[in-house]
Amino acid sequence: PLVGFGSTQTEWVKSARKLGIPVGFPVFSWDNLTTKGLIHDHPDRVFVWNDVQKREAVEYHGIRAETVEITGAPRFDAFIRLTPKRDRQRFCEKYGLDKDRPILTYLCSSEFVAEREADFVAQWISEIRQEPSLEPCNVVVRPHPRSEAQWSGIDLGAVPRVAITMPKQMNADRLLYDTLFHSAAVVGLNTSAQIEAALLGKPVLTMLAAGFERGQQGTLHFRYLLQEEGGFVQVAGGFDEHRRQLADAVGARPDAAPTRGFGGRFV
Repeated sequence: PLVGFGSTQTEWVKSARKLGIPVGFPVFSWDNLTTKGLIHDHPDRVFVWNDVQKREAVEYHGIRAETVEITGAPRFDAFIRLTPKRDRQRFCEKYGLDKDRPILTYLCSSEFVAEREADFVAQWISEIRQEPSLEPCNVVVRPHPRSEAQWSGIDLGAVPRVAITMPKQMNADRLLYDTLFHSAAVVGLNTSAQIEAALLGKPVLTMLAAGFERGQQGTLHFRYLLQEEGGFVQVAGGFDEHRRQLADAVGARPDAAPTRGFGGRFV
């Protein structure tokens, strides 16, 4: 059996041991080892994405290094194998966008990171459109799969060239793939979907947003993706800097190879 985090994890490990069954724990998400509590009963093997997670398993959970295996992140395998379902014209027609204008995608975070993100997204759209070069852009908002409820009553239809693409599934979501594939740049506060954007070589940006400090600077995994820490995500201290960075990303068409390279190393 493969054992994940949850209230019954200890019972699973103990029961399997009593039956003489080896137990393995595949780390599912990039924050599991820093935000989901301690592993009290150690499995026989822990399968992690990368060197960072191996260090977390050893230092934070006391797992013996020789029982930690670096395998990459299997959850992204199916996503990487996807191809676009719709070309750009059909994608834009589907969501009421202008096919001749760049698409900016906002990737929402879980409620653990951003409890009232819908209000912030409306502000973000208003703020970025104060920049003349960004004003004509299409905007696609992708709610987090576990935070759909807060979007049930949100209507952005009155805002021109804005669409909401509701998630279809947690992993290998073809709609997410299509959205990212056709995007010129991607923005998010702190979400693993930023990694999927990196796998497609997209410029990824974030900003330190007031009210969301606990879900950004207050987490260890937030820093792993930042450019200043060797990652790929550009971080801004406020809307003025964010607008400049986003305008540059859309206008410059940056080299995708370094971003893809980090995504490959990380997952």
